[in-house]
Amino acid sequence: MTPTRQIIVGIDIAFVDLVNSYPVDTSALPDDVAFVGEDGGYRWIERDPFAGREIEIDAETSEAIDAIFADADAQHQARLDAEAAAADDTTTDTTGAA
Repeated sequence: MTPTRQIIVGIDIAFVDLVNSYPVDTSALPDDVAFVGEDGGYRWIERDPFAGREIEIDAETSEAIDAIFADADAQHQARLDAEAAAADDTTTDTTGAA
């Protein structure tokens, strides 16, 4: 199963969905956390070295994960807003008339 939302710590990116990822600061996560997965309300972390999925996440780590996803979500929304604004700026038809 590929989780809908992911944080890949080694390369400092967060996926907000299956295809859109953004650079994020993962330094607030514990040093041994390598991966965060989230799918359908189910969240887990994976550590390095890998010892399986951990679903019991302490409050401090959970807050850091929430902040990282919030940053990625904000970047994604800003991109969507910019794309929508650019689409609105195309008011000229193919004949050159406004």
